[in-house]
This record gives sequence, C-alpha cells and structure tokens, in this order.
Amino acid sequence: MIAFACIDLKETMGPKNGNDNKEHEEDFPTTRGDDVNHNTTTDTTNNNKDTDNNKDDDDKTNNKKTTIEELQDEIAGLEAEAYSTKSKLLNESQFSELLGLQSEDEPEFIEEIIEMYTADARSMLEELKKFYSAKDDEIDFDQIRGTLHKLKGSSSTFGADGVTEMCDLMRELCIEKNVKDARIGPDSLVELEKRVEDLASFLDRYMSKLRELTAAKM
Repeated sequence: MIAFACIDLKETMGPKNGNDNKEHEEDFPTTRGDDVNHNTTTDTTNNNKDTDNNKDDDDKTNNKKTTIEELQDEIAGLEAEAYSTKSKLLNESQFSELLGLQSEDEPEFIEEIIEMYTADARSMLEELKKFYSAKDDEIDFDQIRGTLHKLKGSSSTFGADGVTEMCDLMRELCIEKNVKDARIGPDSLVELEKRVEDLASFLDRYMSKLRELTAAKM
C-alpha cells in the first residue's frame, strides 16, 4: 500500500508533459526583434524632425537676410531722393553727420532732433504768417528778418538745404519790402511752408524705415 501511495504522489508532483511546456512558451512570445524595429523607426522619425527644424531655421535666416537687404535698399533710395539737387531736401554731408551721432545708448536721439527741428520750423512759419497777415503799411520787416534768420540757422545746422535756400530768398524780398511776392509766388511764404512740410513728410518715411530695419536685425 505504501509503494502504491508513493507512485501516486510522484505522478502528482512530477513535471508536466511536453505539450504543457509548449503552451507556456506560447504565453511569452519573444519581442526583442520588434523592440529593435520600433527603436529604429523612432530614431528615424526624430532625425527627420531635426532635419525639418534645421530647414525651418535656415529658411527663417534667409528670409531675415532678404528683409534686411530690402530695407537697406529702400533706405538708400530715400537718401538718394533727399540728396538730389532736384528735391533739395537735405544736405548729404550734414545729415550723414547727424545720423552718425546716433548711438545704442540713445536709440531715439535722431528722432528727438527731427521732432525738435520740425516743431520749431512750423512754429516759426506761424510767426511769419502772422507778420504777413498785417496791413501792408503795418508790417514789421525787422521781426520778419529775425524769424527768417532763426529758421535759416536751424535749417542750415540740420542740413535742410531747400528750407535754407527759401529763407535767403524771402530775406531778399523782406529787404526790398516786397510784400506781394512774399505772400504768394515762387519765392513766397507759401513755397517756404511747402518745403518744410515736404521735408517733414520725408523724415517721417525715412525714420519709419530705420525703425523697421532696427527691428529686423533683432
């Protein structure tokens, strides 16, 4: 009885047959090859992303360079317009010297100088209009000459050749006490005001492009 009991216990505790082992092997399939393929695919995807990012950076750099060059060309065109003998807006040497005073410590220096000049010029124009609005026999030519002298001085320093020239022409009319031609005509107060406003308009456009260029370089 004891012998049969031992045999039964052995059969109960012993190893399972081959089919059972195969079933366990199928429960845990090998995935190492799949992992390698997955990692390779991920690396390839990441490399493609890096390539795309580098391309985007290159495109941005090229676009930025193109924008800067275009703005520089536009500014050069505006300067050529201002310095031409036809427009007589600005004296190249004096205005270039003024631009040279700009520094990183005072980025708004030039704009402040321009605003001061145009504001003063317009104020003096209003004075001249007031003087010439009086009756012919009540016009104070000394005051007119004084205002023209101040406007000529500030315009000459700024490099505004056209305005400076008009001040000289109007001064001659003032000396002659030629009220009619001073009020209206090619050498009149009307023409002087036009030159001041033409210059102010140009300076607005010019400074706008300079600001764009500064922003593009950042």
